[in-house]
Amino acid sequence: MTSFRAVTAFDVRPFLRQRSDGAPDRLFPLIVGDNLIGREPSAEVCIDLPDVSRRHAMIRVTPEGATVEDLESKNGVVVDGQAIRGVTRLRHGASLALGDVKLELHHPGLQVAEALARAGEITVTRATRREPPSTPAPSIRWPLLATIVFAVVVAALLWGVASGG
Repeated sequence: MTSFRAVTAFDVRPFLRQRSDGAPDRLFPLIVGDNLIGREPSAEVCIDLPDVSRRHAMIRVTPEGATVEDLESKNGVVVDGQAIRGVTRLRHGASLALGDVKLELHHPGLQVAEALARAGEITVTRATRREPPSTPAPSIRWPLLATIVFAVVVAALLWGVASGG
């Protein structure tokens, strides 16, 4: 028996849709990071069918998009009709085939970025940390030296007053 987390029509998380002839579609929400596809019960996308290996493929999801990698499965991974080798970038709506199992990627963030790019807009989805301009750290050498000199002068004055001078 396979279990999967619910995905609603208003969900903005990326997900895979498994399309089956005559059966209702199954939706598998994807987490940001690594998502194992396979028969293994602990897989994020657990598909208990003979065409799917225990550890078939890995989908890596980021805010910028998604990639897929075949994990040396017996039936391989086909993306948009092409067998893949190594890590392959996925687009929103990409079709994946694992043997006779058909999956479709839905990545709302990527869908918006692709639509904006088609319209000529440029978007930034990852904030990059800018280093502040390099200013030398204030040195404490001179204030410390001034404090020591002041302390010596005060001590000498007090010593002179105390000794009756």
